[in-house]
Order: sequence, then C-alpha cells, then structure tokens
Amino acid sequence: MGRIKKEETVIEMSYPEPTVGAFIIREDGKMLLVRSPKLPGAWSVPGGHVELGESLEEALKRETKEEVNLDVEIIRFLGIQEPIYSPEYYKKKHFIFIDFLCRYVSGEPKVDGIEITKAEWFNPADAVKLELDSFTRHAIETHLAEFPANHNKPRETK
Repeated sequence: MGRIKKEETVIEMSYPEPTVGAFIIREDGKMLLVRSPKLPGAWSVPGGHVELGESLEEALKRETKEEVNLDVEIIRFLGIQEPIYSPEYYKKKHFIFIDFLCRYVSGEPKVDGIEITKAEWFNPADAVKLELDSFTRHAIETHLAEFPANHNKPRETK
C-alpha cells in the first residue's frame, strides 16, 4: 500500500494511485528516457503522481518540469496501463499510468540525482533495444509507428 506522511502521521493508501507519464519527442524525433531508483536498472519516462485538484495536463507539465526541467506541450493521450504490485517497482503499489505523447518546448534536461538519476535522448526505434521497464516498453512498441522518424516533427492525431 502507498504511504503518505502528513504531519508526522503515516496514512495507508488503500486505492490505486493515478500517475502521468510523458513520452517527450524533440523536433529531431528523439525521445527522452530517464533512469530512476524507483525502477532499478531500467529506463522509463518522466512523470509522477496527480495531486488532488490537479488536472492530468497540469500534473504532467509540473512533473516534467520538476523531474527533468523541461517544458512540454501535450500532443495527445497515448493510453492507460495498470501495474498492480509490479515486481519492477521498488515498493508494492497499485498504479494507474496515464501516458501522453508530448512535444518538447524548452529547457535542458537536468536531473536531481534523487528522483531521476539520468536523462538521455534516444531514437524511439533504438529505445526498444534498451533495458526498459515493461510499461514503457509496451507503450513505445504499441505506438512506435506513431512516433516521428528522425528529423520530423511529432504528428498530431485528430
């Protein structure tokens, strides 16, 4: 179960945790992947928890700015995945991953060394050859045809 520390009180969370994930694409077609101690040894995408009263778009933009110092524009919704006590994650949790394809707007990737320990740009076709967490791999493989080839801008889907 998730735990929230509130004024020295630990509250057990007995419900799934909604999170957002940003599949960020630059104009050259490369995608940003990150490493986090929460998913040891695997590449993933920036993102995090949706706070109470926050829209999915607000959460995605806030988490992307906090985790990797980038500003993004959401192109479109990619999909939902539901890890339930995944052994890949460092804690036993039930998540709802809500993923979005995003266009890089500005900023230089910068990591804090705590939440995110590394950030690099990869061609999406090369990214699937990396050690990815299974949820990032599934999203990339499912949507690879929709990601732009190098030197193309991300396509919007109507």
